Amino acid sequence: MSGEIATGEREVQQDSGLGPTGSANALDALRHPPRAPEVVDDPVQAYRRSLPAAVLQGEGKGQGIQPVAEGGNATTFGATTLAEFTGLQWRDVSKQLHPGEAEYFRYGTPISRRVESALAELDCGEAAVIFRSGMAAIWTLIDTLMPLSREVAHFIVGREGYKQTRNILDRLKLRGHVELTEIPMDSFGSLEHLIQPNTKAIFFETPSNPFLKVIDVERVAAQVKSARSDALVVVDHTFANPLNQKPLLQGADVVVPSLTKYIGGDNRTAAGAVIGRSEIVDRVRELRSQVGNIVAEGDCLRVEQGLETLEERNKLSNRNALLAAQILEAHPMVRQVFYPGLPSHADHAVALRQMPGGFGGVVSFQLCSRDFHDVAAFIDTFLRVAPKGSFIGPSFGGEYPLISSVPIVSHFRQTPEERAQRGIPDDLVRLSVGTIPPEWLEEALRAGLLALADRRGS
Repeated sequence: MSGEIATGEREVQQDSGLGPTGSANALDALRHPPRAPEVVDDPVQAYRRSLPAAVLQGEGKGQGIQPVAEGGNATTFGATTLAEFTGLQWRDVSKQLHPGEAEYFRYGTPISRRVESALAELDCGEAAVIFRSGMAAIWTLIDTLMPLSREVAHFIVGREGYKQTRNILDRLKLRGHVELTEIPMDSFGSLEHLIQPNTKAIFFETPSNPFLKVIDVERVAAQVKSARSDALVVVDHTFANPLNQKPLLQGADVVVPSLTKYIGGDNRTAAGAVIGRSEIVDRVRELRSQVGNIVAEGDCLRVEQGLETLEERNKLSNRNALLAAQILEAHPMVRQVFYPGLPSHADHAVALRQMPGGFGGVVSFQLCSRDFHDVAAFIDTFLRVAPKGSFIGPSFGGEYPLISSVPIVSHFRQTPEERAQRGIPDDLVRLSVGTIPPEWLEEALRAGLLALADRRGS
């Protein structure tokens, strides 16, 4: 028995080149290991070639490998590797890729793509891509439009556009990357002379913040395209959700809404989107997949739930805002009301045509006050009477009212001179009316106005 074992051992040693008969070749064997059999075809590439073209169509767009089947289950919340390839299991795509999944979360998740599809359909766009915030969406869009060469890009912005959008462009201007033209909101009727050979886009918000001015999207788009067909018309329509107005049907190339507001609907969700033509959105998506500004699945779920309830909430907020505007306009303690649903609003005629679904749930108004203490008396009393959950804040679109002094809350970084230049009076108030019963809203408004009148001795 022992002899058999020894013989076997010797055979192994001889075969390996490391036994007594092969010791002279041991170092040479280590230096020159046996070559692996030549691979005629990489099995991974062969496997990929076996897949239908639709499975791989999303890779160039930063969407990851796309399975053909529809439906399926979402991934577990928090998962980062969405399609795991272990051992040789990659041979069977049906076992490894649930429908709608990508291989890594930075490229998107099943629920994020469901939300994007729903947003594109709601806004009548060809495609949509979502981000962690509205400003992340705007920044990525601007970066996508910037030329790769040393060419300086030209942008046109409305003076009442969102200030953070302007801040991004100002920063790029300081670095010498951007030329910027700012125009008053009443100058959008004549744009052709402002379009330059390097104009990339015109950004504006409609309705605008805080005066809720309404820009005629169709007219702007016609002017821009007649002067330069490849310049983009970009509309921030956060103040009017897609049920109230649809800029893409009126000539805009891209809309950039903050989903944090009406669509999220809970003042807790943070997300934004770029929606529009596929060739633009695909470029933005590719950049997002590189920087990884993906929306967490919990926020995606809340956005998806918000979309399901948007229609009913929109009706209630439109109703409440019109009621509030009418109460405020009729009261002697109010100097002026800014709401496009009122016939007295300068852009009411445009709003009637452009916003068939309603005029939004935000009202701005100027009080007959002497100082900030008068404004504080109105706001404090309003909040004492309004239902619990109402508070001072710069957002809007939630269930409960949010109220703010515009110069103190949203324009506090500006000097009095800068506020005066932009027409922001010290007694300007902005109110997001929420979806509370209208009688509760009326009671809180009238109590605040009474407190202001008492303070003024009226």
